[in-house]
Amino acid sequence: MAKEEDNIEVGEDKRGVCYLQTIPPRMNQEILRKILSKRFDVQRIYLEKEHEVVTRSRQKSKGGRKNVRFTEGWVEFTRKKDAKMAALALNG
Repeated sequence: MAKEEDNIEVGEDKRGVCYLQTIPPRMNQEILRKILSKRFDVQRIYLEKEHEVVTRSRQKSKGGRKNVRFTEGWVEFTRKKDAKMAALALNG
């Protein structure tokens, strides 16, 4: 009996991940997907929300805006090459 692991080809998983250190204000998953999907095949997007303490203090000082801000994020692409190209495009 062959194991299931033997059927999986080596190097089959060619996905790539791009880390976003800073996220511009008012940027969310939908906007980011719309921008990146024009050139690349995007699978998943994860954005980390701003800490609640920082959000409350910012809302008090700015008059109570309820916009959600994100501090960092990760974008998963179908191909590793797309992740590298996106990182170069976003960095420049």
